[in-house]
Amino acid sequence: METSTLLGVIVGGLLTGIAPCLTIYYQHRRFVYDAKIARLNSKKEKYEISYTKIINQLSDAINNNEYPAEIISDISIIFPREVSDIFFDFMQDKEKDSLKRKIAYLNISQAMKEAIKDIEDRMDNTKI
Repeated sequence: METSTLLGVIVGGLLTGIAPCLTIYYQHRRFVYDAKIARLNSKKEKYEISYTKIINQLSDAINNNEYPAEIISDISIIFPREVSDIFFDFMQDKEKDSLKRKIAYLNISQAMKEAIKDIEDRMDNTKI
């Protein structure tokens, strides 16, 4: 009888010890998840604000072939390389007719939107 009582105490103690460990583990995972989502959301908001600001000025800049430093720095620093590559490739093109300007504007706008969409997808695919 004493062996079964001792065994019951040991099993009970183990179960009692495991519960707090599991709770701490899941709380940590939740904290990491929440931090990642908050970081991605902040990055997405930064992209959206920059997109709105840049896209309003970009059309005039492309048509006049005059690029304010603010647009250049925002595109090259804030957005991913895909966006800046399209922008700088267009800027280096010597023959910019109306069609090339429209296509460049569309490609830059699309690349910016894809960067925002990529963050949204990463947020959706993040698991606890």
